[in-house]
Amino acid sequence: MSLSDAGTFTEYGIVKAFAYAMLEYAAPYRGTGSNRALETAFSIVSTCIENGCLDLSQKIIETAAIRLDKLEKSGSDIEDAKFQQYTIEYYMLRVNLAWLQGRLDIAEHLFSKIPGSDNGGGQERVMDICYKIGSCALSRKQYDVSVKWLERAWRASELIRHMDQSPVLSIKDKELLILHDSVRAGLRLDTKESTGFLARALDALKSHYGGIFPVQVIQLELLGKEELDENILSQGR
Repeated sequence: MSLSDAGTFTEYGIVKAFAYAMLEYAAPYRGTGSNRALETAFSIVSTCIENGCLDLSQKIIETAAIRLDKLEKSGSDIEDAKFQQYTIEYYMLRVNLAWLQGRLDIAEHLFSKIPGSDNGGGQERVMDICYKIGSCALSRKQYDVSVKWLERAWRASELIRHMDQSPVLSIKDKELLILHDSVRAGLRLDTKESTGFLARALDALKSHYGGIFPVQVIQLELLGKEELDENILSQGR
């Protein structure tokens, strides 16, 4: 992003934040108005995070936390599934913020607070953010961190697939990216846990996407690694 683009977004972000502040002030703490305020907050936080406005994201997510807490305590008639989805989205946005602020410990703590989902609600947000963290860690050569978050992204994608027998193309594309990076990260580790994860990810990759060129390339890379390991083993005898 250029300086002029950054300045344009800052102005745009401030306008959106101001609009949200007005909505937050006017919206009730129950009913559709409250739901709309939360959804708007989550959308603005995501946009701000994507454009590096972390301080603004932090302020907005804090107001969303107050609204979410009041929504829970008000005895609102909101459906349990919808409230669960809001809770998952709230915590995942905070997880993303903590990661970008260099606080992996806080990200882990916040992730542990995410409720289990039996209907797939909020899992696309889980999948997207866990993938972003895992992919970023992979680029930084933090392979153990990468595997952990990519595995979480994969579990979320499997839950989405389970809830929808014919997932939309965008979900399939994301799952391919998750599995591809999972194998790349797994290849850089040599522990019992990572080996098991690598085998499962590779099986899924070959099963669902075996005919795609990047998948064939990574299979060749794995084959080369196995041959190298065998040569090293034979030389040591």
